Amino acid sequence: MSSSHQRLWLAAFIGICFLACTEDSLVDNPDNAQGSQDSVAFEFRFYPQFGDKPMKLGEKFVNAAGDTTWLTLAQFYASEFCFVDTLGISHASPGLDLVDFSNSESENRGYYAIHTQAVPGVYSGIKFTVGIPYGLNHMDAAEQAFPLGPNSEMFWSWNSGYIFNRVEGKADSSGKPVSFFYHIGGDNRKQTVSLYTLPDPMMTAMGMPPRTSKMEVKADGSGVFSLTVDYSSIFSTGLDGSGPLNAVSDTLERTAHGGPLADRIFLNMQAMFKKKG
Repeated sequence: MSSSHQRLWLAAFIGICFLACTEDSLVDNPDNAQGSQDSVAFEFRFYPQFGDKPMKLGEKFVNAAGDTTWLTLAQFYASEFCFVDTLGISHASPGLDLVDFSNSESENRGYYAIHTQAVPGVYSGIKFTVGIPYGLNHMDAAEQAFPLGPNSEMFWSWNSGYIFNRVEGKADSSGKPVSFFYHIGGDNRKQTVSLYTLPDPMMTAMGMPPRTSKMEVKADGSGVFSLTVDYSSIFSTGLDGSGPLNAVSDTLERTAHGGPLADRIFLNMQAMFKKKG
């Protein structure tokens, strides 16, 4: 299915997205805007990686525990996009998409694309949510259209709410691979990703080093922001906190739908997203 069919623009939930971007979302144009409040097209590109190497499903890598690992499924919801201007104020760009790295278009070009809208100008960075807004997460899934609803295969039939980040695969160290299933969801495991390119006022106040590259929403609609999604981060730390996640040797680290392992993997996932380049 093409990415255009996997996008659900949710006008009824614009208010929720504004709240996620803070109450200051309705503001003037960012610095260097083109003098128009008309939004233009903008593209986010998500590049799957394992460590510093490009990743495709089924390709084998070595994880932090030293085990051979390959993913068979990698999907997550991305929603509540915000563009952060040079004053640190967020501008909401409502929308929701299911990033699916098994998508044939994504595999062919090496990234998954999400198309949204923004006011032209220079921004200090972006924010988005890995997950879906609270209201949508608690609606009747039978009444929701793709990329939500039971046909998304991101819904727990036995539990209320959606899987926000779904990772499945196998790990092997002795010729006997074991399967792992990491289904991370629940309102308390909704991840906020913030990526900055220009100095953010709060970063500056904290003495963090400046960043000189810029993120521009171009007036002609050709603007692109590229991110890497590093799946090796999932294996960085195991349940006891003293070593990496090891699905081969520890049966308790093979399946996560909730509880301590889901909490641990959610923490590991905080390092998944970075600005590419």
